[in-house]
Amino acid sequence: EEKQEDEQVKEKGDPKTLTEKMLDLMERLAEYGFLTMAEIHFIFGNKTWAYGVMNELRSQGIVADFDTHMSPRKGHYLTHKGYRVLGKFHRLKVGLRFNLDRYSTFIFRHRLACAKVGITLAKHPNVREFMPESRLWKRRKKATDKLCDGEFLYAVPGHAQMERVGLEVELTLKNQGKLDESMEQLGRRKDLDQVWWLCGDSTTLKAVRREANRRAYWLSRQRHFFILLE
Repeated sequence: EEKQEDEQVKEKGDPKTLTEKMLDLMERLAEYGFLTMAEIHFIFGNKTWAYGVMNELRSQGIVADFDTHMSPRKGHYLTHKGYRVLGKFHRLKVGLRFNLDRYSTFIFRHRLACAKVGITLAKHPNVREFMPESRLWKRRKKATDKLCDGEFLYAVPGHAQMERVGLEVELTLKNQGKLDESMEQLGRRKDLDQVWWLCGDSTTLKAVRREANRRAYWLSRQRHFFILLE
């Protein structure tokens, strides 16, 4: 069966023709489930190149499109073949796969915001081992452990040892119960040295910062930073 599968891959497009940049894009699609061309342009830095790569991956049956019912209207995701090919290159690092039947517009803005932030941070010279939420599930020791929207090691200027940072993307303000729960869970994360809050607007930023200040003693082992997503 594996041999037949390999032959089918070669017939529809030999995965050996994939470039490193194509595989990087496929990894990001697997990690975030889907992306739009806005994020894909950001990965490549060149719109013409990005469209050319997507057309090639689409022709090989590695990626497919869907209607997001949002703006941008067109989203892109890995097909079953795309996940299989990524696995053959030992680049598939997530267990869950994007299921179009379970897509909801409710997750759209937050998912793409996390992708944009993750792609940006992963390029930064002071950032190491950036992992989005999809790759953090396997690291949990308990089902109740707090999962951030991303985690990474950060080379703090003037310090020899890198620090672990938890990333929280808050486009809108959570209700008080969820915010309380999130703060309490972060306070139990002894392995986090810093938490970066990226907020969708100034109202959300002020509210989240106020809640963190109110729990300064509980969160004392961490340093919290707040900034607008823009």
